Amino acid sequence: MNGARKIALLLGNTYSYPHKGGKPIGKILFVAYLIETEDVAPVCVSEKYVMNVNISVEAIGGHSSLSGKENAISILSSAVTKVRSKEFPSFLGHPGTPDFETLKRIAHLYPQPYKIYLENVALFRNNLSLKSFTKTSAVVTSFIGGIKSNVILSYAEATINHRVHPMQDPIDSLEFDGQIIDDSRVKIIPDEVPIHSPISDYDTNAFKMIEATILGIFNETIVVPAIFMGSTDSKHFSGIVDNIYRFSPLTVTVDDISRVHGVNERISVADYHNCIKFYYNLIEQVSGFVKVPKDSKRREKIKEMK
Repeated sequence: MNGARKIALLLGNTYSYPHKGGKPIGKILFVAYLIETEDVAPVCVSEKYVMNVNISVEAIGGHSSLSGKENAISILSSAVTKVRSKEFPSFLGHPGTPDFETLKRIAHLYPQPYKIYLENVALFRNNLSLKSFTKTSAVVTSFIGGIKSNVILSYAEATINHRVHPMQDPIDSLEFDGQIIDDSRVKIIPDEVPIHSPISDYDTNAFKMIEATILGIFNETIVVPAIFMGSTDSKHFSGIVDNIYRFSPLTVTVDDISRVHGVNERISVADYHNCIKFYYNLIEQVSGFVKVPKDSKRREKIKEMK
């Protein structure tokens, strides 16, 4: 709130002229994703946004020896169970989402029959499990109720952490929660209504420029448009920028993932070098010093740059 949000406000006030009839700034690259392997480089054109929802129940409390059929904890537990048992609708292949293009580009990496499935997702969508990428998720991350073994509290609450798909309105997510829980005794209140992250156009010169810069360093990599499953500060720029792309030129192993935001988090010396090289090359392309490469020879020229 004191960093990216204030920078976005400053830029919005500074660059108040329209960009080709659109927003003040044409594009922005935000550090938010990693190259999972050297085979695939996801450049994220949107992201899921976080919405924490508090669900609570008030009921008659008392001593455990005089308990009724239900209490605040049992009612809330039933609501939590319902939330976890019902999935949100899928947006796989919804107009505007990059899913089909993403899967089509990586299809050749997989053996049959998965290759056919990925090349023809519209026909075989029921054969694929892509929940994390195509649906809003709901995970109960806290549950508070009870202080002593023989006391029935009159109040219990829990937090549902939603990672909302960019095609779903947050109000629709709340309504879906209400439909699933279907119990008037359970109050459903969001911490705040989050900022929606629109899906950026990936058929643009900006995206192609990022793709060309990636290929100049990782020349065997497949660049794909994708949706970031986390949430970043880039959402604060959505009001002043036409297209936001999220990417970080780091190769990540399984061991690296376990260290993220944990003990001994680090990157390799080679990755550090590639990060500098990526941004150096990209800035030069944006500045017009180097044209976007169209063939392997020109890719090699960028690859050789220091």
